Amino acid sequence: DWQLGKKSVSYGMETCAQRNERFTEKVMHLTDIQRSHHPVDEAVLVWSGDMVEGGGNIFPSQIHEIEAHLFEQLFECVKIMETQVRTLAEYFPKLRIVCEYGTHGRLGRYGAGTYAGDNADRMAYKITQMQTRDLNIEWQMSDDWYQIATIGNYKVLIVHGDEIKGYGGNVPAVGILRKANSWASGVIEDFQDVMMG
Repeated sequence: DWQLGKKSVSYGMETCAQRNERFTEKVMHLTDIQRSHHPVDEAVLVWSGDMVEGGGNIFPSQIHEIEAHLFEQLFECVKIMETQVRTLAEYFPKLRIVCEYGTHGRLGRYGAGTYAGDNADRMAYKITQMQTRDLNIEWQMSDDWYQIATIGNYKVLIVHGDEIKGYGGNVPAVGILRKANSWASGVIEDFQDVMMG
């Protein structure tokens, strides 16, 4: 959850770009350590939604926390994503990117009759994919509410997390366990773990 466009005392659009650059550098540093013992030729990058903060129509009481309009957020997000993708694609012979969209990028309030797929996260993913089509990258995107990333024999379910309702503002541990167990009962294909934004 980058929530690019959110503004606080310690976070803003520039901070988001710097943190992503540092994250990418750390991934390569850890890979260098692993490569001293065995080959590491593939990376799987997961973007699990809320890449942008969204606009005031979604969270009108938080409009004072927004640094830029959704238009600006979208294109700054693509710029950061493209930089990250190009850096990783140069470093790894094989790069896969798994994209799940979140709630902050949706266009309109929840339940307002807008199509859930009309989402700035999805737009950013698609624009970044188009901007990097000169690279050999495998992209995984769909209209589904989830993604399954397969890495060898390992399968991880990727959800944004808005499928699980909070309880008084606390982390809904019981809700997470209930949902994960119900999903694992055959609702979707098999998976070993759940990752959420």
